[in-house]
Amino acid sequence: VAALCNDATIVGNDEAVESQQQKKMKQEKLYDRIGEPTEAALCILAEKIGGLASNVVPQATLTSGNETTKTTPLPPSVLASANVELWRERRPRVATLEFNRDRKSMSVLCQFPSSMNVEASVGEDKKKQQQAGQSRLLVKGAPNLLIERCTHIKLRDGSVVRLTGALRRQVNDKVSEMAARPLRCLALAVKDNNHLDESLRKFQPTNERDVAQHPLLSKPETYKNIESSLTLVGIVGIKDPARPEVGESIELCTKAGIRVMMITGDARDTAIAIAKDVNIFDRNTKDDSTLKAFEGREFFQ
Repeated sequence: VAALCNDATIVGNDEAVESQQQKKMKQEKLYDRIGEPTEAALCILAEKIGGLASNVVPQATLTSGNETTKTTPLPPSVLASANVELWRERRPRVATLEFNRDRKSMSVLCQFPSSMNVEASVGEDKKKQQQAGQSRLLVKGAPNLLIERCTHIKLRDGSVVRLTGALRRQVNDKVSEMAARPLRCLALAVKDNNHLDESLRKFQPTNERDVAQHPLLSKPETYKNIESSLTLVGIVGIKDPARPEVGESIELCTKAGIRVMMITGDARDTAIAIAKDVNIFDRNTKDDSTLKAFEGREFFQ
């Protein structure tokens, strides 16, 4: 989900390696991002988890007449997105259900080959295998809304069980704990082909017009219905600290009689923790329910 339900890319700079080796005064960055910071963080997570690409390139050499193998690290330009690019190549995107503020989620419909032996598929064989496969929906979004649309959960051992009330409370407690650290939390979920509408399960568009004309994909207001009966597969916590000088600046504003208000897209618990870090709220406050922190939907109730 982190690799496929994602529009960002991490790029590597091979020249930066040479710059570091030559110990130049101005060091160039080894890696940079194209796209939103949150999605770039998910790409990095996918690379750290790995699973598809090797981090080294084998080099065959001859030693005393016997063939041995040496390994050389991949250059940054390859290492930056080695796993993500393989995931995206082997699970091509069929359609995108864009993010909106009401459901606070984004999802992609991706083609999954019918056979798990994807590495053996090349050229025309690979195309035939993809055509024989069916699509799955991969979703990421705000935990407080996405978990509500999940009916099952995938456990660490790979088994899928019903998301009972007790399990749901455990997950929500963990999200609150992570948000208070503070971490920006995202829920990741999937909808397997057996739960998808048949028109989506076998949907193979040839161009964007086909997507726009699909009765379910052409109306964003129906996306919430598509993103239902999901299986929760994980919660991701992303650290996004405020700049060191922010806390002092807000203290100066308060002393000058300026009232600082913070507007953020983060969840309430995360927003409160950040506000405490930067001196908008008193760090010693024990009962967060007394703080003036509101979610957008509360203004419309």
